[in-house]
Amino acid sequence: MKLTLRPYQTGDFEALYRIDRACYEPGIAYSRRTLREYLTLPESHCLVALLDGDIAGFIIAFWQEWYAHVITIDVVESARRHGVGSALMAASGTISVSRQRRSTSMGVSSVITRSSCHVCGELMRRSHDAL
Repeated sequence: MKLTLRPYQTGDFEALYRIDRACYEPGIAYSRRTLREYLTLPESHCLVALLDGDIAGFIIAFWQEWYAHVITIDVVESARRHGVGSALMAASGTISVSRQRRSTSMGVSSVITRSSCHVCGELMRRSHDAL
């Protein structure tokens, strides 16, 4: 399997929306409006993961000062345990570093904006330790 990361493109929206709905239960998954708002915030950045050319996941992060909040990280079930989430976290951290140019590592907020997710927390810890 070939993993590729790239910036979000507007044509990705429906696929990202479907993935978010599959990853989170009703009431936690974002509405189209909310997801679109997060994607268009000037302080946010979205990376899309492709496995063999198909969208397999994405991350949206929001920067404040010298740290980032992970708004969401979603990986399709069939692509889990293949390094997709770790790659998204690591790449998002690299973007944060280059964006801020004041820090040599990414500070990650300990608050997850949605469900309490031990997998997300572990991915953030590993990604931060790798930087």
